[in-house]
Amino acid sequence: MCRLFSVTPSNYYSWVKNGCIVEKIDKEFNTLLQKLLEEARSTYGTRRLKVVLQKCYGLIVSRRKIQKSLHQLKLKVKMKRRYKVLTTTSDHKLPISPNHIDRDFYTNNSNKVYVGDITYVLTNEGWLSLFGSCYRYLL
Repeated sequence: MCRLFSVTPSNYYSWVKNGCIVEKIDKEFNTLLQKLLEEARSTYGTRRLKVVLQKCYGLIVSRRKIQKSLHQLKLKVKMKRRYKVLTTTSDHKLPISPNHIDRDFYTNNSNKVYVGDITYVLTNEGWLSLFGSCYRYLL
């Protein structure tokens, strides 16, 4: 291999012994990534890290390189939970009210059918129902 690249064996082994520049750059890059994730409280993903590295530090790095470095450092990004409201449990033994409307929300007479909606707001104590559902059928 030394003949192929026309390098003397002593130069090659001194390069291996002293460490190549790529490893030194990777160490500095990894410490920079750790610092950025600590400042962002582990909420930045590879896209946002790439933008910050480019804008603040002038580094143009691929997302895959960032991902490999995060995996190598065993750092994980905290994912934000998706909005999901769990309001009904289908498997219960309670009696179910009869469906008088049968999805026919239009009537000829007034005050026959009342239809409403439920709005949920996330609070510190959990989900808060602002308006209860008011499907009511008047006889």
